Amino acid sequence: MKFTDLKRNSSHDNPSEMVSGYLFADAELRTFAEWLQDYDFTTQAEIEHAVRLFLSVICSDAYINRKHLDEINPQADKIAKRFKKIVYDEEKSSRFCKKMASEVWNEGYADKLRKERTAKMFHVEQSAEEFRKAWNTIREIYGLSDLDLNKIHFFVEQVKDDGNFPNSLRRMLYIWGREKMTGKTTSASYIVATLNGFYDIDKISEMSSSLAYEMQIRNYAVPRISECNAVLMDECFYADMGKTYADFKKFLTSSNGRARLPYGQEFEWHGYPNYVATSNEPLQKFIKDWGDRRYLSVEFKTKPTKKLSIPEVGELWRTFIINSTRSKSWTEWAQELEPIAEEVGEMEEVASEFEVELQQSGFINFLLNKDKAKNRYSADNKITLKVFVDYFSNSVGAVQAQKRKSEIEKAVINVFGDRYSTTNYWMLDELQKKASELLEKINESETDTITKTIDLPF
Repeated sequence: MKFTDLKRNSSHDNPSEMVSGYLFADAELRTFAEWLQDYDFTTQAEIEHAVRLFLSVICSDAYINRKHLDEINPQADKIAKRFKKIVYDEEKSSRFCKKMASEVWNEGYADKLRKERTAKMFHVEQSAEEFRKAWNTIREIYGLSDLDLNKIHFFVEQVKDDGNFPNSLRRMLYIWGREKMTGKTTSASYIVATLNGFYDIDKISEMSSSLAYEMQIRNYAVPRISECNAVLMDECFYADMGKTYADFKKFLTSSNGRARLPYGQEFEWHGYPNYVATSNEPLQKFIKDWGDRRYLSVEFKTKPTKKLSIPEVGELWRTFIINSTRSKSWTEWAQELEPIAEEVGEMEEVASEFEVELQQSGFINFLLNKDKAKNRYSADNKITLKVFVDYFSNSVGAVQAQKRKSEIEKAVINVFGDRYSTTNYWMLDELQKKASELLEKINESETDTITKTIDLPF
């Protein structure tokens, strides 16, 4: 029943249907917010309007305003006085309406509507043939590979499995591409809309958010994921993710949480952080660790080979999602995806750059020119990590070299091998032996280049 359908006419002896409904709920020790949950709302704005309407009705209700109400109905009199104090204070009234609307919406209504929508959307007989057709069509039109579609398939099933999906295996679907007009944003929007039970994307803004909002970095931010099965985040990562990245990784494999609303009330929200990110940049730009498997990166490289209308795009993705099923355990599927889901992080990239420099003639000659003591185990022959860090200080600066000690260490190990036995140093003779081998390869490469140049047919 809609709240606005409640009758508002009253008499000296009887309150209106709207007021008597709350009087009855109060007698049952139910709160005002709990009473509002009995009615049908579709948006938070509708709830706020209903609260404002109730305040207006209770102030004009003939029964509530009769003389000696405190003697006739002490309960009604107590309620009347409480609400009139709110109504006659404009600031209190505005705050009360917003607070009630937020509480009713976030503590039940959003979740209820979402479940109703998705149950209706997915309450159909699934067809393996329709799924196969959609898979092949998407692959041909958007130029995606089977591996790309396998990633999207995993994410779709992750969301559809709701609370049964193991948090530790959760992945973010990261759709990106530097080329314009590839269909990545429209596709991402329809994936999110369909998973939330919508047939079009006209309400996609209600299923979209930002990293600051979802992680409650902003004050009074209730994560959008608390009312959605999946959320779209466009360019969600900051240019510098240094301080935020670790927290986001933890958030991605969690569920539920607490939030503080603008007027002080706290509540526990329920949701699973299923996010579809869209970006023009690859993931490597934002990952701060050595690498990460928490993302399913899909690149839209080219413009669609066939022009589809917006509704046709929606129908294609809807067919894919509705007919999608899972045929193996989550652990098995996640293990299969690991090799193709591993993303190189900033630390790995930096280490690779150091590796390249360690194999250049400049560093090789630096090593070969170091004086070697007669006694192999002399302190002069023991090369610690500090020697390498000091060397790179000349090119990247002392502060940066110290900051990147871990990356320098990994680069050294990758190029020259582990430290001597279990000690904290490398032996100079072993380093110089390896350096000589590298120098020989450099000379051979230069010789090959000269030969190839000479052998050109012109």
